[in-house]
Amino acid sequence: MASYQKQEDITKLTTIVVTKKHHPVTPRLVSTLAFLGILVFALAIITITTVVEDVALAVGTATYNGGFLSSVFATVAEQCTKPCVPGDEDLMKPKNHGTSEYPVQYNLRWGCDRKMADNLCNFNRYYAEYSGYWQSSLFFSDAKQKIASGNNEPITFYDSGWKGSPLFTAPQNRTWKEFVRESQSHGWPSFR
Repeated sequence: MASYQKQEDITKLTTIVVTKKHHPVTPRLVSTLAFLGILVFALAIITITTVVEDVALAVGTATYNGGFLSSVFATVAEQCTKPCVPGDEDLMKPKNHGTSEYPVQYNLRWGCDRKMADNLCNFNRYYAEYSGYWQSSLFFSDAKQKIASGNNEPITFYDSGWKGSPLFTAPQNRTWKEFVRESQSHGWPSFR
């Protein structure tokens, strides 16, 4: 009888420990965990593949043939319409000055940092200037003056590269006030 009583006490104790310390496993929890596991695995594969490609390019043991991410997003070029001009990964292969033949121009408009612009334009594959940088340049004060004066004439923005080709005209189909508000929301000038 004492042995049976101990077994019953152990069962009660186990039930208390399990119900107090563990959550019930529901099908939704299993599905969520499976999804997260697959997502983490996919991101790890993409990251590893990208790093391996970059290292192979850096040490000169490979040429760039588009890579994993390019093959995943290959349909983007098919969806591109004028004025968009699709290009392949060859555009970014190493050249005389990073991914360009020449550094960016001197004396950039609105007091933009030339060294930062050169790094972003010619030695960078993944990032842009930090969010809000445009508000630290003289461009932001120029835009505020346009708003105050009611001037909604658009400005042409040029490539900082050696050719200085026109890239964007803004604002289009909106006021300077709308352009600034949308740009502040995004963190970067909103060219649409």
